[in-house]
Amino acid sequence: MFHGLSALLYLVGGISLLAFPIQSTLSLTLFLGFLLAIEGVMELAAAAAGGGPARWLVLADGIVTAVLGGLLIDLPLSGSWAIGTMLGIGLAFSAVNLHTAPASGTEA
Repeated sequence: MFHGLSALLYLVGGISLLAFPIQSTLSLTLFLGFLLAIEGVMELAAAAAGGGPARWLVLADGIVTAVLGGLLIDLPLSGSWAIGTMLGIGLAFSAVNLHTAPASGTEA
């Protein structure tokens, strides 16, 4: 049942993206902004709760991710260029965090 509902949601989403590309860009930009902001807050909470040598990486990742999410929420019309740039920066910080944390013996 879950797969059927997921397939229906994907179908409706895909058709609406094709039918309304301009509005879809704005919606996806806002969605990505909220997603990044929530991820940043969760990483900040993880940095506050955790310890160890990789704590500063989780903290930096959380700050950058939350700020990028906030920028996308604040400037959703800049989505055409900002999504790629900001997501690239966020993914680069996350990659460094994920790569460094196992070497220090902690989980990110």
